[in-house]
Amino acid sequence: MVKRIGAMLILAVVLTALLIYSQQRHEPASVSGFIEAHQVRIGSRVGGRVAKVLSQEGDHVSAGQALIELEPFDLLQRKAQAVAQLALNRQRLDELKAGPRNQDIDAARGELKVAESQAELARISWQRIKDVFEKGASSKEEMDRATATLDGARGAEQAAKARLDLLLAGTRREQIAQAQAAVESAEASCQALETQITELTIRASVDGEIESLDLRPGDLVAANAPVLTLIDGSERWVRAYVPQSRLDIKLDQALAVTVDSFPGRTFQGKVTFISQQGEFTPRNVQTPEERSKQVFRIKVTLPPPPEGQAEQLRPGMTADVWLEDQP
Repeated sequence: MVKRIGAMLILAVVLTALLIYSQQRHEPASVSGFIEAHQVRIGSRVGGRVAKVLSQEGDHVSAGQALIELEPFDLLQRKAQAVAQLALNRQRLDELKAGPRNQDIDAARGELKVAESQAELARISWQRIKDVFEKGASSKEEMDRATATLDGARGAEQAAKARLDLLLAGTRREQIAQAQAAVESAEASCQALETQITELTIRASVDGEIESLDLRPGDLVAANAPVLTLIDGSERWVRAYVPQSRLDIKLDQALAVTVDSFPGRTFQGKVTFISQQGEFTPRNVQTPEERSKQVFRIKVTLPPPPEGQAEQLRPGMTADVWLEDQP
């Protein structure tokens, strides 16, 4: 009987000691959140029919890597036409800048000499007929015909002289400017078509992992619409909510992060954002201080994985951010 009473007293003392220890023990503060990452929705500005699918969901891709190829339809033919028009416009501009050829100027000088000779011959003939007409030996009809011939010859002489002067003056600046504008317009058309052809290949904009891709050759995709989702692998962070009573953390402060997927491991994060405005506790937030209803959102950025190792912390994982050192 005495032994039983002694054992019960010892058990009571042990339980009392454990109770006192548990009440005096300080549990380090922590908040729970979720790992997040940037999502990049990639598409094409032209759209079209899918020709090739070069990647699949879960693939790790590099920036610039081709993921999907679209059929060109008539873009290649339109570019060929635009290139030909550009060459024609450039040739026209070069001709205008070079001005008239020496052969054209020499030919114009020769035409002017012929016109001058014909005008002089018509003047002599007109003078002869005029002298005869004044003496009454010629009819008025002959005089009128000689006058018309002289006027025509003089007009041809003036036209030939004007053509020569025009060639000697060279190309007008307005014509060169117009031809230059035509060349620039053709170049812009070629560049626009080249850009559209480039858009036929959908490439990864960042290093990351394909999260969503459900396309097959022959599928149609719309212009300016995302066709796949890429998880940016350059940055991971934990979104968590801190009660106002624990808002003594600072930017760039190092905090430990643990996840259920890797028990016993600790990842070092850094506070990169603290909200300036409080909000009510979201339903999915768990904190040891249930009495606090006003919280502030924080962002704890995680370090990238060591080179050569696969990403371990994935978006959507539940994580605990420790506001104090763990025991």
